[in-house]
Amino acid sequence: METRKLKIYSTRNGLKQVDVPTGELSWSDLKEILSNEGIDYNGFKAMENRNNSELIADNSIIPADAQMVALSPKKTKSGMDVDKMSYKELRSTIQEIVANKGEVAAEHFNKGKNYTNKSTSLLREDLKSWLQDSVEVTSVPTTQEVGKGDIVDAITNLPDYESNQECYDKAIDLIMGDCEVEQKKDSISLDQDEIAWLNDMGVGSNDDEGDFDEDEDEYYDEY
Repeated sequence: METRKLKIYSTRNGLKQVDVPTGELSWSDLKEILSNEGIDYNGFKAMENRNNSELIADNSIIPADAQMVALSPKKTKSGMDVDKMSYKELRSTIQEIVANKGEVAAEHFNKGKNYTNKSTSLLREDLKSWLQDSVEVTSVPTTQEVGKGDIVDAITNLPDYESNQECYDKAIDLIMGDCEVEQKKDSISLDQDEIAWLNDMGVGSNDDEGDFDEDEDEYYDEY
């Protein structure tokens, strides 16, 4: 099956890239891909950047030429959607989060007592705090530095280091004397149009988040 790259920007997970089938893609299919990649979409509004359409129903379509899907916290005129959720909706949402996030989420929602035994108001409070704690201002990762010390540590921790210490020590001498710090480039980046689109969609422009800095292709905090 032929695939293409689709960028996913989330205020929780930052910028990632996933392989999706070529052609149109349903929101249901993309959610399955996101789950497999460990990208959380629960409690988030999803938008595709081709037609600026919100992905709501499972059969919502991501066009074949869409390059990005943005995930941002759901909001209504009166505030977070959490405020309007029924007990059943709150419990179902929390159940999904615990299933996807595991022990960390279970500890959060079961604090005091198991969430299945909590009242509507307590579930709403726990869900709000989870979303608030999870939505952080994050820079788009572009590089990862690997220092000489990291390389030396890796060498000295090799299983056969002691039996071949003389050879390995020669390699370490060369590394410490000649090698520069290596920099591994991240292949994922945002172009100026994508940054402008994210800002237009309100991703990173809420009160609790920064705007994208178009000169540096990353978030900056407004305060």
